[in-house]
Amino acid sequence: MKKTLFYFALSLLCIETSFAQVPDKMSYQAVIRNTTNALVSNSSVSIRISILQGSATGSGVYVETQTALTNSNGLLSIAIGTGTVVAGNFTTIDWSTGPYFIKTETDPLGGTAYSIAGTTQLMSVPYALYSSKSGSCNNVPNGNNTGDMQFWNGSKWVLVPAGSNGQILTFVNGAPAWGPACNSNAAIIKNLAITPVKAHGINFSWTSVTESNLISYRIDRNIINVDPSGFFSAIKTLPATGSGQNYSFNDPINNLVAVDYRLTAIFSDGSELLLNETDNINVIASDSATVNNFSVTYDGTFSHIKYTSILEWYVNAYHIQRLDPGASSFTNIIDISPIGPSNYSNDDFPSAGSGAYTYRLIVTFIDGNSKVLATSSQITVP
Repeated sequence: MKKTLFYFALSLLCIETSFAQVPDKMSYQAVIRNTTNALVSNSSVSIRISILQGSATGSGVYVETQTALTNSNGLLSIAIGTGTVVAGNFTTIDWSTGPYFIKTETDPLGGTAYSIAGTTQLMSVPYALYSSKSGSCNNVPNGNNTGDMQFWNGSKWVLVPAGSNGQILTFVNGAPAWGPACNSNAAIIKNLAITPVKAHGINFSWTSVTESNLISYRIDRNIINVDPSGFFSAIKTLPATGSGQNYSFNDPINNLVAVDYRLTAIFSDGSELLLNETDNINVIASDSATVNNFSVTYDGTFSHIKYTSILEWYVNAYHIQRLDPGASSFTNIIDISPIGPSNYSNDDFPSAGSGAYTYRLIVTFIDGNSKVLATSSQITVP
């Protein structure tokens, strides 16, 4: 005997939700396959649906048959309660006296040679169908005003009157209660820019989007090099001037340090809201180089040039230049890469013969600027 395999996916829904008339039908979908497990696509299929009460072998309180067309994926869709009734009355099923099971039988050829596909318990029932038959909502009180709600206190439904605009519904001692209106403080900004400017500190700018009960903005700063523990101190307070306004501020810090900033909104009730916190902004200080103890000594063969660098900000290189006897301009003779504050030492052979020599130390910076740091006294070569 040929046996038809029937694989189904069940979905039960209430098609309409009108309070005036509860719809006595449920949607049902199934995927139909044949004995080779192939989809039965675009075919007229017959199906018999039985609603069983109590158990999978319980009595059938309702039976109907339908014929429907599957789609290209073998999916069949019907509404239970709208077919040809074989037994029972779908509209009189009392869903509160379950459990209920759905038994499906199908003939993929569209006839009446039904094969039992299976029986599955209905784990849930559409609420509208249940409430219309069970009578469990008969004692729910009616509302008096728009926004009234119902609350189950453990034994019965009680009315919760609507609150006022802005109030918050909270639970107090296990029951809902309206609380004070929500805090209307608000501060929203956009286009926040925090930009280091060489030799000019840090520039701040932003635009306010929303300012409600806002009295000011406060900028706090932590200099990481000085206090790595993260202590912030206030450096500027700007009064709030209204939504849609542009704000700007310059922190003139000009040391070669790393800093963090916080931008905080201050409200009229004293509360605060952190709007932004930066992470490790490097200040772009101005070009700077300082040396001490520049000296040149001659030992009869070589000139020994020594100096100590104290500060090196954006230094690209040091250059030792020499003014030979009778020359009108200095000649570059040695280039030295910076290594940070340290002692430097270089030797030069004064190759222009006897006479008076002068040395000087030049620094060039990353941006191309340069300056003379030190000039020696004349060194006489016999």
